[in-house]
Amino acid sequence: MPVLSLYSFRTPDVERGGAYAETHVAIDSDGFGSAEMDDIAPIALPTIFSPQGLSVLALSRPDDEDVLDLADMYNNFGVSGLPMVMGNQPATVTAGDLAASLIGSNGTVLGIRSTPLNRQAVPSYLTIPSPGDKQVLTEMHIDFRLDTRAVCYSHTGTITVYVQFLLQRGILSAVPIAETFTPDTNLDICAGQVNDQLNSVLFDPATQGFLALYFQRAVQQFLQAAVDRNPPKSGPNPPPHSRIYGLPGDGKRSGTGSGTMDLDFSIGLERTGLLQARARPIASSATWPWR
Repeated sequence: MPVLSLYSFRTPDVERGGAYAETHVAIDSDGFGSAEMDDIAPIALPTIFSPQGLSVLALSRPDDEDVLDLADMYNNFGVSGLPMVMGNQPATVTAGDLAASLIGSNGTVLGIRSTPLNRQAVPSYLTIPSPGDKQVLTEMHIDFRLDTRAVCYSHTGTITVYVQFLLQRGILSAVPIAETFTPDTNLDICAGQVNDQLNSVLFDPATQGFLALYFQRAVQQFLQAAVDRNPPKSGPNPPPHSRIYGLPGDGKRSGTGSGTMDLDFSIGLERTGLLQARARPIASSATWPWR
């Protein structure tokens, strides 16, 4: 059954993300869905003490929809068929395995987060694709800690990979388009060494080639796993898709709840050639977010 998903944010602009409240309701045969304001208000309504403003994102989502929960993919999904380039490389490689190899034996991966692209926060020296209808731009954040010699502090930071999810002729691909990391701000004699280590590994052509191959294989295999939960009754498997869009959180389709896009962000895909009831379009801003 098609659903209307409503997300409210305590910011004047959906693209800024952050905390949100959500509710999901069925769309009837006439193309209408209705929800109680109380279901989406608790996170987002401004008050005299928090007058930032309110933005609402409304999405009409089809019956046969495939959802890719990116945080789940990065943290829990093992990708097969990758070349053996890491020491003791497992048969299936998660993004966590890849991140650990980048950090090295003296480091710890604290977690991997998925967020939508925040164009306002992208460093000026990076080139990010212009907005487009057939893409969703995201950020993968690898939080880490590096332990240095005893005279220094532990050094923490974040590696950010900017990823373009692109729909071309019905086929989804994912391309890492830029990488950066949070410069170390600990004031000790090891800071320069830490930054040099990250620079040499992250921007090595071999690392970037393996990262591109990881995303290529991961998206193919993770999408197939999502399709297999609701396999097409006829036609190719995986099916082609006609629409791509971003979904806050894990992309659930029912109930109410809350979350934050600082931790999790998903990709929604509409299958091609299906007749779906649609809600009347509701725009939360002049431009579509995360493109």
